[in-house]
Amino acid sequence: MLWVFLFALLLAGQSRAQAATFPPGFVQSEIAAGLTETIAMAFAPDGRLFVCEKPGRLRIVKDGILLGDPFLTLDVETVGSDGSNGLLGVAFDPAFNTNGYVYVHYTARASGNRPAHNRISRFVAQGDHANPNTEAVILELHDIDTTGHYGGDMHFGPDGKLYIAVGEYDNPESAQLLTDFKGKILRINPDGTIPADNPFNAAAAGLYRAIWALGLRNPFTFAFHPVSGRMFVNDVGEQTYEEIDDGAAGGNYGWPLAEGPGPNPDFLNPLYYYGRSQGCALTAGTFYAPPVRRFPARFAGKYFFADWCDGWIKVLDPANPSAITPFGTGASHPMDFEVGRDGNLYYIEWPGRSVFKLEYTGVDITANGSDGPLAVHHGQPLQIAVTFYVKDPGVLNPAELYVGLMAPSGVFWLSPTGFRSTQTRFYAGTIPAFGPATLVHVADVSVLPPAVYRWFAVVDPDSNGVVNGPFVDVVVTTISP
Repeated sequence: MLWVFLFALLLAGQSRAQAATFPPGFVQSEIAAGLTETIAMAFAPDGRLFVCEKPGRLRIVKDGILLGDPFLTLDVETVGSDGSNGLLGVAFDPAFNTNGYVYVHYTARASGNRPAHNRISRFVAQGDHANPNTEAVILELHDIDTTGHYGGDMHFGPDGKLYIAVGEYDNPESAQLLTDFKGKILRINPDGTIPADNPFNAAAAGLYRAIWALGLRNPFTFAFHPVSGRMFVNDVGEQTYEEIDDGAAGGNYGWPLAEGPGPNPDFLNPLYYYGRSQGCALTAGTFYAPPVRRFPARFAGKYFFADWCDGWIKVLDPANPSAITPFGTGASHPMDFEVGRDGNLYYIEWPGRSVFKLEYTGVDITANGSDGPLAVHHGQPLQIAVTFYVKDPGVLNPAELYVGLMAPSGVFWLSPTGFRSTQTRFYAGTIPAFGPATLVHVADVSVLPPAVYRWFAVVDPDSNGVVNGPFVDVVVTTISP
């Protein structure tokens, strides 16, 4: 009954106790305040950020400002204040810019002979408001007979289908049934019909052919990589493990017969998992792969995820899932992550009143397209890119920018003659050799001994020989003769 406890505890009105802490160069700002019980969010294709308030209001953050009127207000069933029902998720049709279709996952009140139940509906956007008369019910889910584990996240996949995360509603045995939506990832067409290539079309009947994957406990959030289409599912465990699962058509993740890794070949083991000594609920996760990258190159394509209880944020490398990098601490019950078109990371907390933006305002230095470590040799081609992430390029205004290699034996300065552009500067040439002088041009040196070097940059904004910085990047490079 973890979620009953969590929601009951936090709905008592805890305030944000402390600000989160992130690596140097990352700056957090509050871009929207005055929200209530933020539980999920998503960016529309036009760049507006839609935030779900659990009591049934869908709000818009537009150009960094929270609009006063809700986009949509739903008459949701909340079952008091101790459940995870209400407005649970939002998604946008791939053709949203032309059809205005917005999909919501919410708890509909009892009506007629039908008790309160969860539902997927579609509305049509008209500017910054939905037309309430355009509701089209896409899929009716289960009646509400418990107060937790509903899941709720929704995303359109790269195939144009709508994927829906549904928890097991505190009924663990349901997760293994093909006669039940509970404990599943569902996949439907935008109009609610069932795709002909769903994996259980032969084994299931009727609407249950919408089942795409099963054996999940509470898949609270999930995400698609916007380029590769790879899908990660964040499944909240019960007593043993939290899981990041690699989404697969027809996959069975074992719940309630397995939690975490196990020997049963019929179940897919998690891509990554951690025990309850490290946290208690994996709630937020997203890939960092925006059209415009603002974070350093080492974060490109990585997966950011967070634990609700311990408030930490970590980074997973999809190519090497065991390579987990700590990133942030002190977040107050993170609920959802989204990456904006601007290359910044946005997140909400519980029982959040704000949307936070995380941006990088430091310096990113890469060599030969890599953020390191990079093994190179003297005489090989070398290109160094230095990107200054500043809100106002005029503040930097570098008249001279120098990049160097710093080693225990001294400093080697690269010639600035190869640099160009305003915010991103480049050096292109061959692997330089080591030189003892303050500034040595590439053509003037010939020997660079094997060592561990660190890229760095300095700026002399008024050409008087006094530099601002240095800006030191984390890349460690070994260069051999």
